[in-house]
Amino acid sequence: MNDINEINIQAFRCEMRSIPIPKIKIDETKISNISSFSPAEQSDLAALLYLGEGIAADKKKAREIWQRVDNDTAHLYLSADFFRLKKLPEGFKLLQKAANEGNKTAQLRFAYCLLMGIGTEINIDKAYKIFDKLAHEKIPCAFYFVGAIQLMPNQNFITPNKERAQEKLMWSVKNGCKFALFEQGAIQFSQAKNQTEKNEAYALIKKAADQNEVRAMLYYAVSLAKGEGIKQDLELAEKYLQRCVELGFEPAIEAMKETIKKI
Repeated sequence: MNDINEINIQAFRCEMRSIPIPKIKIDETKISNISSFSPAEQSDLAALLYLGEGIAADKKKAREIWQRVDNDTAHLYLSADFFRLKKLPEGFKLLQKAANEGNKTAQLRFAYCLLMGIGTEINIDKAYKIFDKLAHEKIPCAFYFVGAIQLMPNQNFITPNKERAQEKLMWSVKNGCKFALFEQGAIQFSQAKNQTEKNEAYALIKKAADQNEVRAMLYYAVSLAKGEGIKQDLELAEKYLQRCVELGFEPAIEAMKETIKKI
């Protein structure tokens, strides 16, 4: 990401709306007895309830649980809910609260907002300092943004070092940062000379798509639908496209509209 363009801003707005599916099993009994679980487990169970994963969705009840639990994870999830409702300043405020409480995902997202001007004023200097701190904790996507910002022009608060920046970007790819995976995959696909190289590129893009990176999901969905360098799979293409639409990614919404017109 060498610049902050509209597509990137839209993609990161979607990131603010994203609620990762917690690795906890849910059923009606657990929801009925939710107060018997730890605050962290309650927040995660409420996330599954909000998303309708393994149980009928009930966003209102999920919000009530998060508000009662009142911990850093709950604040992160509530911020995503506000961003989904397009209440950006409120979402940013809750995100900042979760970040101050030590939630690493919230700290990353807080820095994304500062970098992109989502719900707040752009402050690249402050965003860079947060990313740099998290990079020292070996968080892959923090590494990615330290490298990306170092490659941006006219950033007077850092000393440009293109070689070191590229090293950070490649480290973030190897260690699974979804943004780095998508961008490296897209570059490799555009330069691919044979099917083996295309497969390697698609493997990176799919890894990013499976982490809810909306640009990757759209790219992969379109490729699956057209059978471009990959076996055509319309059902899987629709699945990825629908996930993009649910997160409000405008290019995916337009693609879905075009698909409907053709039916």
